Amino acid sequence: MRRNAGGIVVLAVAGLVWAWAGERGLAADAGSAPAAGSGAPQSSTVPADVREAGSDRLAPLLAKLRAVGPHAAGHAEAAAAWAELARQPAHRLPLLLAGLDGANPLAANWIRTAIDAVAERQLAAGQPLPAAQLERFVGDRSHDPRARRLAYELLLRVDPAAQERIIPHMLDDPSAEMRRDAVARLMDQAQARAAQDQAGALALYRQALASARDIEQVAAIAERLRKLGQPVDLARQLGYIVRWKVIGPFDNTGGRRFDQVYPPEKEFRPEAVYQGKHGPVRWQDYTSRDDYGMVDFNQALGEEKAVVGYAVTEFVSSRRQEVEIRMTSYNAPKLWVNGRLVAQYPIYHSGGQPDQYVHRVVLEPGPNRILVKACQNELTADWAREWAFRLRVCDASGAAVLSADRPQAAPDKNQPARGEKPGKSAWGLRVPRAVAGAASASAGVSCILAPWLLATTDWRHFRGTRQTGQSDATGLPVAFGPDKNVAWKVPLPGPGPASPIVVRGLVIVTAASGPRQDRLHVLAFDAAQGRLQWHRQLWATGHVIFNPFGGVAASTPSSDGRLVVALFSSNDLVCFDLEGNLRWLRGLALESPMTRNDVGMASSPLIVGDTVVAQLECPGESFATGLDLADGRTRWRLPREAAGCWTSPTLLAGSTPAEDMVLLQSRSELTAHDPRTGRQIWRFEAACSTVSSPAVADNTVFVPADGITALRFDRQTRQVNVVWQQPALRCVNASPVVHAGRIYTIKSPAILVCGDAQTGKILWQLRLRGSIWATPAIAAGHLYAVSHDGTVQVVRLNDRGELAGTGQLDATVLASPAVGDSGIFFRTKTTLWKIGQTRKASGTSQ
Repeated sequence: MRRNAGGIVVLAVAGLVWAWAGERGLAADAGSAPAAGSGAPQSSTVPADVREAGSDRLAPLLAKLRAVGPHAAGHAEAAAAWAELARQPAHRLPLLLAGLDGANPLAANWIRTAIDAVAERQLAAGQPLPAAQLERFVGDRSHDPRARRLAYELLLRVDPAAQERIIPHMLDDPSAEMRRDAVARLMDQAQARAAQDQAGALALYRQALASARDIEQVAAIAERLRKLGQPVDLARQLGYIVRWKVIGPFDNTGGRRFDQVYPPEKEFRPEAVYQGKHGPVRWQDYTSRDDYGMVDFNQALGEEKAVVGYAVTEFVSSRRQEVEIRMTSYNAPKLWVNGRLVAQYPIYHSGGQPDQYVHRVVLEPGPNRILVKACQNELTADWAREWAFRLRVCDASGAAVLSADRPQAAPDKNQPARGEKPGKSAWGLRVPRAVAGAASASAGVSCILAPWLLATTDWRHFRGTRQTGQSDATGLPVAFGPDKNVAWKVPLPGPGPASPIVVRGLVIVTAASGPRQDRLHVLAFDAAQGRLQWHRQLWATGHVIFNPFGGVAASTPSSDGRLVVALFSSNDLVCFDLEGNLRWLRGLALESPMTRNDVGMASSPLIVGDTVVAQLECPGESFATGLDLADGRTRWRLPREAAGCWTSPTLLAGSTPAEDMVLLQSRSELTAHDPRTGRQIWRFEAACSTVSSPAVADNTVFVPADGITALRFDRQTRQVNVVWQQPALRCVNASPVVHAGRIYTIKSPAILVCGDAQTGKILWQLRLRGSIWATPAIAAGHLYAVSHDGTVQVVRLNDRGELAGTGQLDATVLASPAVGDSGIFFRTKTTLWKIGQTRKASGTSQ
């Protein structure tokens, strides 16, 4: 099967979490977008055009999908309805698309995946999609913007020429994705004209700037205009407020003063003097000279830790109007408008992505007071220095709404903020080259569906079926190149550190695409030939902030051989069967909006028996949970240490499945739990790694703590005792792997260390090349380690360890390899590879 590998631009929607997710009074961030991108109210009622279409079966089926709620409510009924909807004929696609109008975020994903299944089946059979009806749907702006975008992408599969008919007319479209493509088209035209016709290029860039709503796209246009000698007040263009009064610091020792009511929360008197942390403090004027309106308390009040700062401004509205306040802060912020508390986020260092928090408010005619509280904690690391925020006012599309008294002349935009270069934000806003590229059309799709082949060797979880990083596969190559031992390679729709898994002849992998990586993908390929068997897409319902080094598709899927579960950094947890049928979907961020951190979530889920165990530990609402594999309902939920942690649940197998335990490793402890109830069985206190996960072999648990600490599990007492401890086996990023009585770790700088699993004695060390983040895999007496630059180093596991061969992949690698019975699978930023013994070069799989 052939799929388009890139370039589909994804809507960066900002909106409120739907009502049932807002019990805490917390609004959603930009990554927690409702399905209705236009801001239309969400409803479980089927839209009238579906009801009136004479579909006596379609409307009740859609109603069951639209009725899904939090905590897996309605999922059993929805799964049955989904299966029937997925079998609908293609001419009903417009009706299914209309079912997205006003749907809540979870319901939208149920409907969207059913649409994927219908289109996929039709194209696999070599049959067309209803192009004319889809094009009419795209042109009807009364429909949900995401639904229209999906219709557009379906249309391009059968009529690529539709792009030029449609996109030029989308500069003012309510769909941010369609508008973004139209702006990108203008930018390409301007760039092509710049050398011969600068005046014409400037006109096109100005037109693009007037239409652009995406921050990174606006920044890219501004950069080009500045290079052509044209000034751009970027803060004004985006609606950032730059004039404030600030006061502080007040005390936040121990991070306990988030809810402390200091005087600025009670009153605003410009001449007032209050008692601060170190003495009297008073209001002072502050004007941001940053392109993105950053209010830097370190600059204004002095660099401090364990403090609270306040900023206030008056926004003059010409009329009563609903606007969006979009705010970003690394610190724990509160926001008030006209004395009403709009939002509060008691999370420190939860990222600095533009439009991190989005709130709809009503401004009254005349002055409106906006007050921000920013709490800084006591962390002293360089990455925790920022004590700042930025805030802009705009409409639902992202167009700036300016205060009526804002001066026409902007502040001197060439005066950089502390520590930054002119024209770049100190917040590190990335302007990728892809922003300026042309809007890309989706390629045609074909599909060959075949019965699943039962593989003799699966790799079902992170580090394999046994979670030791070891496979029984044989006959694997120890070297490969462009024309040697490459069985196949296929493009992926987006990046991700998540490893592939191998289940019953399928290779299953996740990805995330779009400028904010808020489109989520689960793909299943035939392991033998690399043909795409099915591809399901979802819209992220939660936080999509991530470290640029990582990604939203960070967690490795897990399977029991019948079902597969995939977890994303947005805390969307989804379950499919091996034929791509949706079984259930949990938006864990909608249920727990404070569960997130500043670099993204990355713990991989684990299926143990009939329970899915997920570990979501962060500085905010930190917890572990066990869900029923059959329907996604919560069986148990346990609070965990409120600190960033990216380790994954690990199985400690019992003599029988009833005796299985799941291990959860946090910053300060390793605990063992009954996977069905969550009951804690034993606990080991230690300073554990927050990245490397434990490994288990022969009743011994190898904990990444003080190097490696080996714990022997006594099945009689059901407790553990320390057997040995070896600091020289220290893990950095990769988790330990165990094979044939030996344990292997990789420490900085890329040193492979082999130790005796019984005693901890170091047997040998081998210096590898590059920087290694991925956990290695072991098969056929060799260890496969892949460095970040894509270099694969194959080590023969003998008495001293020696390099047996190498290979080179096409892009950077964070994902661990997976091993099947006929090859080893590598996932790079752009491509999924299968390396296996071949008689001659097989080229690439299309």
